[in-house]
Amino acid sequence: MRVAIHNPFKRKCVAETELSRRIYLAANAIGWDAAEVGCADEIKPFAPDFVISLHHQAAKLTAYPTYGCMWNPPEFFEKEEKYVKNILSYDGYLVSSGTIHRWLHHLLYTTPKRYLMAPFYTSCHRVPYHAPLLDDPRLVYFGVNWDGSRFQQLFAGLDAQDYMEIYGEPSGWQYLQQSYRGTLPCDGVSVLETLNRAGIGLCLHKEQHRQTGIPSMRIFEIVASGAIAICSEHSFIKETFGDSVLYIDADLSVAELVQQISQRVEWVRHHPQAALALSQTAHAIYWQNYSLEQLLQGIAAQHEALVREKGFYPVAAGAKEPHHADVQIIVRANDNEQALQRTLDSIVAQTHSPVSVMISGARVDSSLVAQLKPYDRTLAIDVLESEPSGYRSRELWQALKAVQSDYFSILHSGEVLFPNHLHWLSQLLHQFPDAGVAYSGAIHRVMVDESKAKSIREPVRLNQFQCFEWSDLLSLNSLIASNSFVARSALIQQLNPHDPQLALTDELYLLLYFAAIAKFVFSYEVTCECQHKPYQNEAQKHIWENEISDLKTMLKRQDIAPGKQTQLAYHAQVDYLDLQTDVKRLRVEMKRSQLQLQAAQEAIAAMESSKFWQLRTQWFKLKQKMGINQDS
Repeated sequence: MRVAIHNPFKRKCVAETELSRRIYLAANAIGWDAAEVGCADEIKPFAPDFVISLHHQAAKLTAYPTYGCMWNPPEFFEKEEKYVKNILSYDGYLVSSGTIHRWLHHLLYTTPKRYLMAPFYTSCHRVPYHAPLLDDPRLVYFGVNWDGSRFQQLFAGLDAQDYMEIYGEPSGWQYLQQSYRGTLPCDGVSVLETLNRAGIGLCLHKEQHRQTGIPSMRIFEIVASGAIAICSEHSFIKETFGDSVLYIDADLSVAELVQQISQRVEWVRHHPQAALALSQTAHAIYWQNYSLEQLLQGIAAQHEALVREKGFYPVAAGAKEPHHADVQIIVRANDNEQALQRTLDSIVAQTHSPVSVMISGARVDSSLVAQLKPYDRTLAIDVLESEPSGYRSRELWQALKAVQSDYFSILHSGEVLFPNHLHWLSQLLHQFPDAGVAYSGAIHRVMVDESKAKSIREPVRLNQFQCFEWSDLLSLNSLIASNSFVARSALIQQLNPHDPQLALTDELYLLLYFAAIAKFVFSYEVTCECQHKPYQNEAQKHIWENEISDLKTMLKRQDIAPGKQTQLAYHAQVDYLDLQTDVKRLRVEMKRSQLQLQAAQEAIAAMESSKFWQLRTQWFKLKQKMGINQDS
């Protein structure tokens, strides 16, 4: 088994970097090949069986099955749309609490996504038990404090205790006077050795971790090192380690908590044999049930079943596929031979069959014939020549008329399909017979100058990944990448056969047309790599913007499909925007009226308090008593 451990903070000595090294050591211990990587370009050369993503800031970015570590409380990510999309992009989830398991279940309940869930914790590789040194025990805490001054008052109180030792990045501990001991390398070894020498480790949890039952990595590294653990009360630790660790009440005041921790340290100092018995019991529990070696092997069994189901591997010889829909891919060629080869190679690697290719926009010459020769035995390829017209749509419409398969797709030279792309999308069309188009998420490569390339931490990003929304498509945003869909060829028969004369927006127009007459279904998977921009230079950008303006006019004034679905949807969007404008205008007018009313009330109050108003009031009272008409 080959596993890539994706740590987006690879260059920093943080918790993920330490965990990455521990997972690496555990994988090697069970005979796996492992690589610690920081970006997609480091994953591809390693060609792993699967990727473990250590943080929700990193999405699935390669063709390989990717399993996300879910060991943060949902509160940390559920309000950030980009993080939720990252999580949705994974092929499976490595879960460390029942709360996260339920959160994922609810998130994915109605989607067609197939995924695994395996238990996984911020634990340690297997380290044989070594009795800690308890002649002069000291209490150790490790932390980066990435979220600010975590437990600052508590550590300020512990700083005055002669038994306290704190390690971590200096920026998080500048307020300490005497207990800070510097940094330790993230090598999977130094932390454990330091704990063993000190004898006692401190394990604290934020309130969100306590409420969700997510254990800190501190508990695992302490018991793995052989040290005695002092822990704030936590449901997982209570259920797992029982009385083999010492507890403190996190709800006490800071002064009381410092006193309670000091009492635990004193108990260890005066009861070394009893303390050693606790550490032996806790170590045995971790060794038997929670070592990273054991957790990794638990993933492997589910992994093999999932990759077969999701089409990462071809169907075994003799096995029966659920369906055999023929897919034809329109490849829109350019003059870059290497780009065309990369695209054709990704089509050959598809686990779905049968599949054929129609190359559009290429001129048949000796160079193209030589380039296509290696694919004679693996791929059925037709070349469709067309005369240059200035409109890219002419080539596309000509190719669409020539499609003869059950399903079809569009691909540009240089773009890449992941091996299970056709398998999964054709499965969805088979599963949802009322759907006309199935599409998946796409990643794109950030184009940067060579001089700036080293400053880009992750050149590949999740770009288009969302459920179908009419409002997004009608606003002409890039909801769906042009190479990320597979459609029923029957839809072409309802397409206007005449060239719409579009230079760059032809594929967007095609998607709009299909959306008006067919249901779209989203796979919730990442299965392709697309071009980021539909234009390559300023001149093309100008053309793109002009055509987008034209498309908006078409949507407003025309029916591009029977039933006026697109036009009605467009006007519904316009009405909604107009309504929002009216609401804003009314709010401004209401605010102005409120200010005018307030000014009038203040003026009346000032008048009523004046001597003139008081004299006027008395005069009216006198007239009333004398029986004089008030109008006189």
